[in-house]
Amino acid sequence: FERALLDRPLRGALPSLHQAAGLRVAEQLARQREQQQPQAATPDPHSLTAQIESRLLRNPALLGEGIDALALELGLHPRTLQRRLREEGQQHSGIVNQVRHQLAVDWLKHSTDSVEDIAERLGFADRRSFSQAFQRWQGVSPSEFRRQGNP
Repeated sequence: FERALLDRPLRGALPSLHQAAGLRVAEQLARQREQQQPQAATPDPHSLTAQIESRLLRNPALLGEGIDALALELGLHPRTLQRRLREEGQQHSGIVNQVRHQLAVDWLKHSTDSVEDIAERLGFADRRSFSQAFQRWQGVSPSEFRRQGNP
């Protein structure tokens, strides 16, 4: 028989069932396409971004020092550091914010340090700027986050 017959609705068939079957076939095809697409590569633990994150986590004092201090720590010229980060699709400020967020959440959960002390350790100019950043990251203030006892 001709292939074109397969696409024709049957006489007496319910249009809603035909439509539902079509949607189901489309969903299954979409799932198959997703499974066939290559998965995103896992971040390279030796990438510059990973090295920077590791250094900042080990030495949070670098968070407030700027790109020049970080470049010195890595043994790179600041322009070289910026260029290599750009090649990885990253920016110094983005990595610093990510590490600050990670440390802030950890310290608020697992320490009794004051919000002011945490803000200072993370390199913020004052508690207010830390609170604003934390509000953006978590949707609540640092004090509220701690009161909620977030896991």
